[in-house]
Amino acid sequence: RGGLGAPATEQPLPLAEAAPPVAYGLFATSPLPVGLWVCDYGGIVKRQKKSDRSCYLMTLQADGESGLFLDVDAELAGSEARMINDYTGLATSENAVARVHHSATTGELHIAIITT
Repeated sequence: RGGLGAPATEQPLPLAEAAPPVAYGLFATSPLPVGLWVCDYGGIVKRQKKSDRSCYLMTLQADGESGLFLDVDAELAGSEARMINDYTGLATSENAVARVHHSATTGELHIAIITT
């Protein structure tokens, strides 16, 4: 978990049913402490394309100097993190953020979902 904080449990976090106007989503059934690692955003790592229309893209790396721009696309394959919805219109601020970090065990880049 790369020093970002360990999850409260190794078991999956419980989910609750969504209330309108959101039909589906990822919800906690109890308050979560700030700075908690929720899960990694999983998916297919690929080069960024302006023409990509996936609704499940997150930027993994954007390096203008080297020209390497990578996304994680969870449209066809991904973790439960792809069900996290934008808070716009539902709350005054986000309660979780995506942070790119290096894995403490492999050194690979990951996108972690962290509570705020």
